[in-house]
Amino acid sequence: MKGYRQMGFLNTVKHFLGFESEDDYYDDDYYDEEETEDEENARVKRSSQQSAPKKTFSKVVPINPTSSSRIKIMRPSDINDSTNVANEIKEGRLVIFDVGQIDNEEARRIVDFMSGAAYGVNGKVRRVSEGIFVAAPKNIDITGDTMKEHVKNGMDWNFM
Repeated sequence: MKGYRQMGFLNTVKHFLGFESEDDYYDDDYYDEEETEDEENARVKRSSQQSAPKKTFSKVVPINPTSSSRIKIMRPSDINDSTNVANEIKEGRLVIFDVGQIDNEEARRIVDFMSGAAYGVNGKVRRVSEGIFVAAPKNIDITGDTMKEHVKNGMDWNFM
């Protein structure tokens, strides 16, 4: 079409959203005639007939790039230190924690506590290797062969 400017991506989006009328794409250099009242009325009718884009409602998911892009590595020495790990999970961070250097009873308590903290934010705790666990918030998937649960039907506490 003669006189029709090339539409860039931004112009296409503007047109789709109704911020720019179709007539804005024509170059004035190509028109020597004055607009008649009929043409002007037709243009007004066209613009009034254009409906606003249909609104679609989709699920809004909060994205916090500063917290979800960090991985925190911690080594709690007792149950009191595990509150710091739980706070990191509450902030939406992936936490790798090592309980391999402490006695089994205290390690079990920490893993229990971390599992509860992760559950509270719809997250999960998975065993990575002996004494090392990953606690992930709900927006992070944990996959892979080394991330398989130790026991399919319940937790095996012989994880050390």
